[in-house]
Amino acid sequence: MKLVKNFRAKLGLGFLGFGFVIVVVSSIFYHEKLENIYADELISFANYDLNNKVRDFQSTLTQSGVVIKELSEAKAIISAIKNPKNTQLVNEVKQLLRYNVLINRNFSQLRYLDEKGQEVVRINRNSKTDDVYIVEDDKLQYKGDRYYFKALKTKGLYEKWYSNLDLNIEHGKIERPFVGTIRVGTPIYIDDKFKGVIIVNLNLNDLLENMRKSKSFDVYLVDQDGEFIIYKDFSQDWSRYLQRDFNLYKELPKIAKDLLIGSNFTCDDGCVHSRVIFNNYDTEEVLRLVLKARKSINYKQEDIKQFSVFILLGLFPLGLVMAYFFTKRPSNMINEISQAKKHLEEDVETEISSRLESEEKYKMLFDGSPDCFIVTSIEKRSFSKIQEISRSIHQILGYTQEEMKKYTFDEILSSNEELTEKDILERIDLHDMFLLLLKLKHKKGHDIVCEVSFELRNNHVHQNLIFIVIRNINDRIKLEAEKEEKEAILIQQSKMATVGEMIGNIAHQWRQPLNALSLVLNKINTLYEMDRLTPEKMENSFEQGITAIEKMSGTIDDFRNFFKPNKKKENFNVVESIKNSIGIVEDILKSNDIFIEKEFDSNVIVSGYQNEFSQVILNLVSNAKDVLIEKEELIKKEIVIHVEKDDRKAYILVRDNGGGIPEEIKEKVFNPYFTTKEEGKGTGIGLYMSKMIIEKSMDGRLTVSNDEHGAVFKVELRLALED
Repeated sequence: MKLVKNFRAKLGLGFLGFGFVIVVVSSIFYHEKLENIYADELISFANYDLNNKVRDFQSTLTQSGVVIKELSEAKAIISAIKNPKNTQLVNEVKQLLRYNVLINRNFSQLRYLDEKGQEVVRINRNSKTDDVYIVEDDKLQYKGDRYYFKALKTKGLYEKWYSNLDLNIEHGKIERPFVGTIRVGTPIYIDDKFKGVIIVNLNLNDLLENMRKSKSFDVYLVDQDGEFIIYKDFSQDWSRYLQRDFNLYKELPKIAKDLLIGSNFTCDDGCVHSRVIFNNYDTEEVLRLVLKARKSINYKQEDIKQFSVFILLGLFPLGLVMAYFFTKRPSNMINEISQAKKHLEEDVETEISSRLESEEKYKMLFDGSPDCFIVTSIEKRSFSKIQEISRSIHQILGYTQEEMKKYTFDEILSSNEELTEKDILERIDLHDMFLLLLKLKHKKGHDIVCEVSFELRNNHVHQNLIFIVIRNINDRIKLEAEKEEKEAILIQQSKMATVGEMIGNIAHQWRQPLNALSLVLNKINTLYEMDRLTPEKMENSFEQGITAIEKMSGTIDDFRNFFKPNKKKENFNVVESIKNSIGIVEDILKSNDIFIEKEFDSNVIVSGYQNEFSQVILNLVSNAKDVLIEKEELIKKEIVIHVEKDDRKAYILVRDNGGGIPEEIKEKVFNPYFTTKEEGKGTGIGLYMSKMIIEKSMDGRLTVSNDEHGAVFKVELRLALED
């Protein structure tokens, strides 16, 4: 026992002494090397950070340049320029530009200007809601006097022009909240004649915010004068536009001048690194990214000393533990090794089982999905032969798996497809993952429209590996067409049902003038029989008859205007439209002792289709009327229409005191053909059509709830933008 204890003591002291010698020798001979290693690490980190940030910035500009070049050559745009009066061609251009804004998240505005600088198409992205919409024709503007249009007119075919990185300044005003913006444009030429420009506004806020982030460095983005675009803590952002007396010369006075010509420094203040991120030859603007290390080298030296002390303090107990461990009886070590071997075998068995299970699940997913999965790669700027493909390719394109492995992906592209292999590979360069609608060849010779996604997957084993998913959307297209056809039938049925009800309203409103006209005719007949029909009395009776007829004619005009279709969105006053709707059924409401109360905010302007909105109000009021007519026990029957607004929306509430909608059917009232009325008294499509009009045509919301008196229908619409 004493021998073992002595051995443990000697082994522990030996281990401690050996460790101490290592630390001392390392501190003496490698201290200076550790400094250099840390300095090299900072430079390496700075280069890594700079490379990533420069790459992200320049790839964004490159991507936008590729998009506008493709658009300047697009067949749809060329055709529309040659045939400017063809509405269908212009609409195709609008949809093409809108699609490009949808898929490019940093596009805030995309426009086509004609050769005189007049906007023909403008697509906007709402910065608050992220909605993408086509600007109405009557709101398009003349931009021929803008600096960017004048600059683009001097560019040649396919040449691109870039603006300064600014705060989207128009008419001398800065857009708020701040939007870091670069405009990218290219001219359009047809037969060597200038025909206009394609220009995009890039919203770079997210990109600049990501650029500011760094674990090891303070990040500055400055222009050629040292003015800040972004500052490390937001406080001096956009100093050149906000006229702040602070720039790089005051932040780093000793080295600012050298930094702006491209020098890097390792000094007492740490590592400072700079690189040009954007050299704009069009405007002579130079943007430079500057990185300054947050920890100094001296600070790192203190870390090294503390670490050395920590090792020394930790070596003594560690030496004792190691001494005890190595002097345990051999049998204990053998048992531990045996147990470790057993656990290792169990772990290996579990890992093999898990991998087999994962492989089985992968095969089920790969071959069991209706979508087709393809694995291929890129070699020498072309698609290689298909390496793996799922069985569902047979259901989509008619080929077997073995047949498909003889092809490359571009060989199954239809000859009618506008996008080429080169176009797809350029997009792969710009995006790691994206989605396209492509025409593919079926084995039987016809084309199939498919939704195709591409994903670039690189790792240490496989480079330029492409994962492709093909989805057949023919069934979806058919379903959408059938849905549109069914909706058209429902709209026609709704119109017919509404026309029938309106005929009843016309008849009701004609009763009084018809009765007056009948009295006039009887009066004329009586005076004539009594030989008392003088010219004066005849003229008076004639005027009374004309008044009655004019009232009837006015009723017809009111109803005809109500149902007159309007295909173009317009700004209209919600209150005026509601008053017109109420006027059509007011007589019927009065004849059934139904009181209508109006609570209006008079100045509520929305954008949409006024007659369709009036039809919705008429449907809601008519439904409330039908419910109240059935409530014979009610002493006072009333409908309340309440209109109010906030900063963004208008709210229209139609209430009645008919007791409300039972909870079990409340969720069904907007379903087509659902009605609680007796057979023959209701079609069940009025509320369904009302919801379609509000939510599909006018981008609003229609909901229903109950209060203590009855049902409450609520319409929400966005307020019209101020001119």
